[in-house]
Amino acid sequence: MILSEMFENQEKLDKYIMSNVEEEITLEELYSNRILAAMVELAEVSNASRCFKYWSKKESEPKERVLDELADVMHFILSIGNMIAKDIIEEYNFNPVCSYSDTVNQLINLNRICAWLQAIKDLDLYVNVMENFLGLVILMGFEFKDLEIAYYKKQEVNYQRQRENY
Repeated sequence: MILSEMFENQEKLDKYIMSNVEEEITLEELYSNRILAAMVELAEVSNASRCFKYWSKKESEPKERVLDELADVMHFILSIGNMIAKDIIEEYNFNPVCSYSDTVNQLINLNRICAWLQAIKDLDLYVNVMENFLGLVILMGFEFKDLEIAYYKKQEVNYQRQRENY
């Protein structure tokens, strides 16, 4: 997975999206919106994987659906990184971190770190988010190549949605 290219592609998509936004939005509002969007997408990963639904006998959604939700999270994590430290983040060497051995606690941890990141724009906290997200991808049984393919596939969908005034 070539993260530097993904950061660049995300920046292009974000600029395209912002060129279609009609109302004024401050950088602070945009930052908070992206943090919340990442957290919402993490909740959608949780829901699609059903990892926390101990009371249900239904299986997880198909792996493609879970991967699609992970790609949505990736879009927002890349956007946030571009806002925090665009000049240096592309060259950063991220290593997956599994802070927990199970997806439920990994997801809770990611939400906690995202909340901190909203309050404190800090490069180290951002790195923690990215690395724990990459750890989540591993815990969920995916390869980074799977995530990369899903990311670019979803990026095309996002461009199409913008063209269709989504």
